[in-house]
Amino acid sequence: MTTTKKELALEVSGATGFKKHESLKMADALFRAMLQSLTDGNRIEIRGFGVLDVKDAKAKPAARNPGTGEVTNNCLLRS
Repeated sequence: MTTTKKELALEVSGATGFKKHESLKMADALFRAMLQSLTDGNRIEIRGFGVLDVKDAKAKPAARNPGTGEVTNNCLLRS
């Protein structure tokens, strides 16, 4: 099963009493801050949850889109 950002925001809304749209704004702000921190090369450690870190990886060879047959090149944010 997959949990969406909207579903997480609804959980926060129910637990805190904030309105749904306020909880969604908080979730958006949190994820933007996390993305920026990871993009800046930082590691995020949330005690009792886990660690998020960007790892370098070798570029993958060109791949073919099975639907269109088009050859695509995968790109990485960090090399």
